[in-house]
Amino acid sequence: MPSSVVTPDDIAAAATRIHPLITTTPLELTDALGPGIAVKAEHLQRTRSFKIRGALNRLLMLTEGQ
Repeated sequence: MPSSVVTPDDIAAAATRIHPLITTTPLELTDALGPGIAVKAEHLQRTRSFKIRGALNRLLMLTEGQ
């Protein structure tokens, strides 16, 4: 079971694990929400959500017995 404290190394490891399997989504500037506001276009993922990142990372961390 992973530790309850997420470290920068944990984040880097997760990014490395999931990178080949996810779509890199753009960061889009929009004035609709105010000047200088950017929106991450996670709706462009296959699942239409950012949730694939956490779920995929957890699945990839499972051992064969799990």
